[in-house]
Amino acid sequence: MAVHVGGVPLVMPSHRSHGREYQEPPRHDELTAGIPADRAGTKKREAGRFTAGPDGSASEAGADGGKAHKGRTHLSHRIDAPTLTATSQKRARTLRKALAGEISATVGAGRCGIAASLFIKFASQKTAAAEEAFQKGDYETHRKLSESARMDVLYAREHAAKEAQARPRPPTDYAKHFSALAAAAKEPKP
Repeated sequence: MAVHVGGVPLVMPSHRSHGREYQEPPRHDELTAGIPADRAGTKKREAGRFTAGPDGSASEAGADGGKAHKGRTHLSHRIDAPTLTATSQKRARTLRKALAGEISATVGAGRCGIAASLFIKFASQKTAAAEEAFQKGDYETHRKLSESARMDVLYAREHAAKEAQARPRPPTDYAKHFSALAAAAKEPKP
C-alpha cells in the first residue's frame, strides 16, 4: 500500500536483513527542514476570563465550535492499550500530546495530520511498553521497542514535514497590512 502526500507517492528507503525487507526513515541529518508554525499572537486573559469585544477570545472560542475534534480519529489519538498499566497509559498520553505539539510547531506548519498522529501514537505506546520491560529487567525487549519508537517518531516527523510542504499556504497581503499601519500612525492620538 503506497502512501501519497499531495498526489506524490511517498517512498521510504528500505534495506534487506535476514531475508526480509525493512522500511526505514531517512537519517536524522537527511530529514527535510519542514515549515515552522506561524507565531500567531494569543489573546490574553485577565484573571482567567475571556477578553471581550468582537476580536476577543470569547468570540473566537464560540466560533471555534467543533474544531477541537477536526482531524482526529479514535485510532490515531486514543491510547488505551490493555497490556499497559494505568500509569504507563497516562505517561503515553502525555508523551503523545507533547510529541504532536512539538512536531506540529517545528516542521508541520502548525498542524499534525492524522497519519503523523498515528505514528506518534505508536511511538508513545512503544515507549511506555519499553519502560515497563526495562523495569522488569527485559533489556532486549526494551532495546527493540525503543528503537522501533525512535523510527516511528522519525516517520511522523517526515510525514508532517511533507504534508506541510504539500499544503497550500494562504498569500499574505503585505500592501494592505502596511497601508493600515501607515494610516494608524498618521491619526492623532486622543
